Amino acid sequence: MHAKTVQIAWHKAQSISSLDFCPSPSDPLNLKFATAGQDNAVRLWAISSSSSSSSSDSHYDTDSVSFLSTLHGHLAGVNIVRWAPSPTSTSTPTSTSAVRLASADNAGSILLWSPSPTPTFHATLAGGDTDEDPSDYKEHWRATHVLQGHKHEVNDIAWSPCGKYLASVGTDQTLRIWQVPPPPTASSSSSAGTSSTAQVIGSAHDHSDVIQGVAWDPRGQLVATQAVDRAVYVYAVTMQAVPGAAGRKVAVLKKVAECKNGAASKLYSDPTTTPTSFFRRLAFSPDGSLLVTPAGLLALAPNNAPTDTTSTAPAHAVHVYTRALVPLAQPSLSLPGYASPAWCIRFCPTFFHPHSSAASQSSPKSLALPYRMLFAVGSDDALVLYDTSHLDLPLAVLKNLHVYRYQDIAWSPNGNVLVAASHDGYCSLIVLAADAKDREWLRKVQVGDPEYPFGAPVSATSATSANTGATAAAAHVVPNVGQVQPEQPQVHILQVKKKRIQPTLISAFAAPSPPATSLDSSPAGGSGPNASG
Repeated sequence: MHAKTVQIAWHKAQSISSLDFCPSPSDPLNLKFATAGQDNAVRLWAISSSSSSSSSDSHYDTDSVSFLSTLHGHLAGVNIVRWAPSPTSTSTPTSTSAVRLASADNAGSILLWSPSPTPTFHATLAGGDTDEDPSDYKEHWRATHVLQGHKHEVNDIAWSPCGKYLASVGTDQTLRIWQVPPPPTASSSSSAGTSSTAQVIGSAHDHSDVIQGVAWDPRGQLVATQAVDRAVYVYAVTMQAVPGAAGRKVAVLKKVAECKNGAASKLYSDPTTTPTSFFRRLAFSPDGSLLVTPAGLLALAPNNAPTDTTSTAPAHAVHVYTRALVPLAQPSLSLPGYASPAWCIRFCPTFFHPHSSAASQSSPKSLALPYRMLFAVGSDDALVLYDTSHLDLPLAVLKNLHVYRYQDIAWSPNGNVLVAASHDGYCSLIVLAADAKDREWLRKVQVGDPEYPFGAPVSATSATSANTGATAAAAHVVPNVGQVQPEQPQVHILQVKKKRIQPTLISAFAAPSPPATSLDSSPAGGSGPNASG
C-alpha cells in the first residue's frame, strides 16, 4: 500500500467537497475520476497504469494523475459530484445507460452532464475561468439539464441503481426523488443549451435541520439520510401510478427505520459541542446488506463505561447496521477509536474471497458473509480502512496526509485505487498492493435487477471468477439478514479501552490474512491552504 498527497492545484486552492470514479472507463488502464470544488467547477482527472494489461494486478502510480477537463456551469461552490451507474450485462439497455455525471451546488441547482464533441461556452456564461483554453481539454462536456427545486444548498446526491432516478438532500431539510431526463442522443444538437424538464416525483421532510448525506440501497429498495439534527432515517421507496395520467408515476417514501436524537439515545455527534463538517456521508455496502453511518458516538451501558470516568471527551465511532435496520437505536456493530468525528464513508465496489476458516474464526468481530468487503472512513485527522471479515481492528490508519478534515472518498471500479478529498484543497491517492492472492475478486456479481429498483424481488445471480471457488460464494451475494447478523449476541459494541481511544499511525499492520503490506505515506507537510468551505 502506498499513499501520497498529490501537490497540484486541484481547484485553485479552494476546498474540495467531493470526488467520484467513473464506473466504466473507456480504457481500464486509465481510471477516470471527477472532483467538485468551491471554485464553482467540476474537474475530470485520469490515473494511468504502468502495466500493459488490464488485469487486476495493474500497477498505478501515485504520480500518474493527469488533467482531462473542467466542467463550467455552476454559479456557486459545488458540493457533490456522482457518476451515473454503469449498465450491466444483464440489464435491459435504456436511454439512461450512457455515461453521464451529476453535480450539485450551493445555489440549490443540480446539473446533469454528458460528453460533447465540441467545446461549450459555460465558462463565459457562468463567469468561469478566463485563463483556461478549452482547446487544451482532452474531453469536452456540456450541461444538458438543470434540476431546480431545493431552496438552498444541495449537500449530497445519490443515483438509483438503474440510473433513472436521483435522490438529493440539502439545507432545506428535504429529501427529493427526481425522475432523471434521458441524455441527449447523437442526433440532438450539441449546443450548450440546458433544460429543466426533470420532475420531482417524491419527497420527505422529517429532519429538523440540514440534511448532510443520502445513500441509495444497491438493491434499489431503500434510501437513507443523515442530518445535523443527529437523526438517521431509512425510507422504503415504491412506485405508484398516477390515476388519470397514463404513464406517470410517483415515488412513495415510507419511513421504515429511524434514529432520533432522544434523551435515551444520542448515537450521533452534537454540532454544538464537537467539531463540525458540511457533510455526514453514510453508505450502503455494495451487496445492500449493511448500512454504515458516520459521526457516531458510543452509547455504552454503565457496565461497559470506560474505566476513566473522569474524562468528559466524547467517544467517537462509526455505527454499522444490518439490513434489518430495526431498531436504528441499536447498531449491530460500533467501531470506536476516533479522536474526532468521522464524516464520510465509502465501500470498495468489488468483493473479495474470504480468508481461510481458521483466520475468520480468529476475529471475534466479523460478519457472517461468504465474501469480504472493504470500506474507508474519513474523519478530521485520519483515513481508516476496514475489512468486514475482522472489524475488531482496522486494516490501516493513515494520518498526517492532510491538515483539515476529509470530505469525500472514492474507490476505483477495480478496487486498486482509493482517493480521498480534504477541506484543505488537496487529494490523496492510496494505491493498494497488487497481491494476486489478495485480489481474487468475485466477477460480475449483481444485486437484484438494476432496471427495476422499486420493490422488485431480490434474487442472487450466478457469477464467474478467476478462482473456481468464487461461484459458490457469489450465490450468496445477497445474504439473508440472519446470515449477516452475528449469532450470539446479535448486537456487538466494540468497547473503548483507554489506551485505544485515539488511533495511531500504523506503518505495518499485521492482520490474520492477507499478509501485512508496508505503508509509504507522504504527508502534506502543512502546505494545504486555509480554504473556506
